[in-house]
Amino acid sequence: MDGIVGQRCRDRCASTVLTAMQPITAYFGSAGVCGAPVVVGGGGKVAVSALFATEGLPRTVNASFAGTCGLSAAVTSIAAVAAPFGGSGVANGVQPISRGVAFGAVGSASAVTGQPVQLAGSGALSCAVATGLRPSGMTKSAAAAWSTSTNGLYSQITGWIPDSTNYPGSSVSSDALLAPSAKANANLSASIVFSGASFTTMNVTLQLAVNNSAVITGTAKSVPAGSTATVTVSGAATLNANDKVTVLAATDSSLQAATVGTNTASYVRIS
Repeated sequence: MDGIVGQRCRDRCASTVLTAMQPITAYFGSAGVCGAPVVVGGGGKVAVSALFATEGLPRTVNASFAGTCGLSAAVTSIAAVAAPFGGSGVANGVQPISRGVAFGAVGSASAVTGQPVQLAGSGALSCAVATGLRPSGMTKSAAAAWSTSTNGLYSQITGWIPDSTNYPGSSVSSDALLAPSAKANANLSASIVFSGASFTTMNVTLQLAVNNSAVITGTAKSVPAGSTATVTVSGAATLNANDKVTVLAATDSSLQAATVGTNTASYVRIS
């Protein structure tokens, strides 16, 4: 029997893992540390009793554990900036720029706070400019009254001076208003105050000429005897620079003459 029982006991003991327990009593009232070395194989556990009132610190050597970690990185933002009218620009920032940055021909912007960035710029704007015809005029001079009885024939009205007050830069040559520059379909106009004859009422017609060639003929208007009347003519004509614009008049009477005296209301104009 002893042999059989002893054999069984040896078999059972060979397959049993023994856990060594080391009771430790802490006789102080503040803290204590379990300092005795305890060796445990992989996957083993150690039970430690803290018999004191405050705290206990177990220590292990070569303890296996698993862990996780996170990766963080600073991101530098690059802001694209639109450059108006053909310019270029660069914006670099270590914080987001909250709104677009506008500047002129060349500029750069940097931001470290993330606040709106404002900067001044400059740019050149070019455009083609068409030079228009400068309005000009002439008015009747006090030096010479004009009168004629043409009986249907046109005669040039003379005695004109530049109307520099209303049209600075106007130029007159040989009683002709000079065109300041070229223009297609320039507006030509004349308004003449006529004094009628003493006892004859007559019709007066005005005509505008460019370089002595008639281009516009007006409508006849009656000038009463012993009174005044304003006769007009207007229209469009193509002018070159320095073309000469003159005004002519014709009456339907050969007995008495209509007269054009000094009057600032009498004019010839180009516009």
